[in-house]
Amino acid sequence: MDKKRILVMEDSETFAEIICDFFAENGFEVAHAANGFEGIKETYHFKPHLIVCDLEMPMCNGYQAVRFLRSRTTTRKIPIMLLTKLSDTKDRYRGLDAGADSYVEKLPGNFELILGEAIRLINEKSGETDYEAIAREAYRINDESVVEGINNLLDESLSLTTLIAKIAQSRIVPLDNVIIKTLELLSAICDVQIAAVIIAWRNEIFIYTANRGDLPYEIAEDFLAGVRADFDKDFPDAPRSVGEEEDLTESAQFTEETETEKLAKSHKKVLESYFTYKLHNLGKPFALMAIANTATEYFSPPITESLGTFLNAAAPTIVNALLMREIKTTQKKTRRAFAKYVPPSVVDEIIESGGDMSVTGEALKIAVLFCDIRKFTKISEKTNAQDLVVFLNNYFLHIGNAVVEQGGQIDKYIGDGLMAIFGAPRPLKNAAANAIHAAINMLSTLPRVNTSPIDLGGAELDIGIGINYGECVVGNIGFASKQEYTAIGDEVNLASRLESLTKVYAHPILASESVYEEISADKNAKDRYIFRKADFVRVVGKEKAVGVYAVYKAFEEDAGKGRLHISRALLEPYNKALSLVKIREFKSARRYLREALDVAPGDYLSTLYLDRVEYFIENPPHKGWDGTIVMENK
Repeated sequence: MDKKRILVMEDSETFAEIICDFFAENGFEVAHAANGFEGIKETYHFKPHLIVCDLEMPMCNGYQAVRFLRSRTTTRKIPIMLLTKLSDTKDRYRGLDAGADSYVEKLPGNFELILGEAIRLINEKSGETDYEAIAREAYRINDESVVEGINNLLDESLSLTTLIAKIAQSRIVPLDNVIIKTLELLSAICDVQIAAVIIAWRNEIFIYTANRGDLPYEIAEDFLAGVRADFDKDFPDAPRSVGEEEDLTESAQFTEETETEKLAKSHKKVLESYFTYKLHNLGKPFALMAIANTATEYFSPPITESLGTFLNAAAPTIVNALLMREIKTTQKKTRRAFAKYVPPSVVDEIIESGGDMSVTGEALKIAVLFCDIRKFTKISEKTNAQDLVVFLNNYFLHIGNAVVEQGGQIDKYIGDGLMAIFGAPRPLKNAAANAIHAAINMLSTLPRVNTSPIDLGGAELDIGIGINYGECVVGNIGFASKQEYTAIGDEVNLASRLESLTKVYAHPILASESVYEEISADKNAKDRYIFRKADFVRVVGKEKAVGVYAVYKAFEEDAGKGRLHISRALLEPYNKALSLVKIREFKSARRYLREALDVAPGDYLSTLYLDRVEYFIENPPHKGWDGTIVMENK
């Protein structure tokens, strides 16, 4: 049998948690709303068999919530139990008069009484409520319809209290959204046919208009001109630079017009009534709200009093939105200023943390890329300092963009070199694949680098790239006056060693075995790149040997000749030769290496291994040799 549902409307988080747990432990399905306003809306979505409602709540109290639900055909049969700490007879009378079925005091020893009363009410009222009808009506229940319903049921002061609480508790941040919400709620107080808000803030003014009454263009323009004139008169020292001007007619969801209002406006398109109100911040006016209507003497004293009360409550929310806009503007300027020196995502974290990012590092699996210009020492010797800086700035522009486009963060520049990380501070789905793709793009962008300021001696600009993947310590490194967001550890050092090895193996992109394994395990990435085993080496500073792979982007049979293209006919005998070298079958390996060189004469890695096996045939390595080559230099 389905569990019975109980909706608890209670603003005390502690008591709400206790009573919700209590009902759940006794076999009920439970939902919670923090006030009557949210509770009314939750009733239509949760469709409870019983509502347990506190009396004293913000925005919309228990009396108001009960009266609203009892006024609707679909919800009037749902049993409602009122809870309160108050024992006054008049409170009991007001609650029961609003339509509640039962009233229980919130006392420590009353939980069993509450449970018994809940079971009694659910059993007595079983079958009286049409929950399908509630579900059908649910789409009509939103903030505006609840406000309108309370407005129709309760006296004006209670309705206005609800509106004020709603605007005060608004979490909306953008300024235009706050103005939209203010205009929407104003339409619950009066008929807002046309409205304008002009805000004077710092060195700018903001103008928002809404022509709800679909008034002719000329009338709307005359209205706005009149508002501007009033604004200039009331705010003589206000700035004249317009920061933002927007028509919110289509954005605001006003309370639906009555047939009487529609009929009146269809016959009359002249504004007869005009209301203005100055909004204050810290005792000083900062905005002018203007509303007009085609009805004669529409803004009666009760309406203007309610509008004034509401707008006074709305003013702090508008000020908060203006302050938030300033903060956002400052953050954008901060990003632009620091993005040149710090990765953008790090700037975001600094801003979000208020500048209080922890210095403590964290262990993350990331890809690390090192890049260096070949023969840069000779280039710098033949180039003056100014031309060298011009060249390097243009060079880093191109390869830096290739890194950023793949989600990488430029960690640092080291002379002509660059270190980048992928996967921190923001995670990437496959950081290793992103790093490989960035490396390929870095090579392809070299022809676009302006090399005119330097002397390459007739050669082409060339680079070497090393990539490793593994666990690094990532975080802010430094001291109070100078910190750097970076990655440190053995895996970073290995990436640097791999970049140096590109000169040894005469290939522009080298990756570690961990990169190869990471990409091979990803079905979406493994077929995008070609990995060729270059060697099994122990680099300086590492006890454990690592596999080194040359990276290619295509087969020659598919894409033609190219620096990062390799022939399938070469790769097959080459791979067989490497397998034979590892098991010390050097003569058989020599045969396959010669076959590889027949396919690609001059292939550097095949020539390197052929020389190696020729040496090993005459000078066999020791019996425990596992194929590792020791690199003595960095």
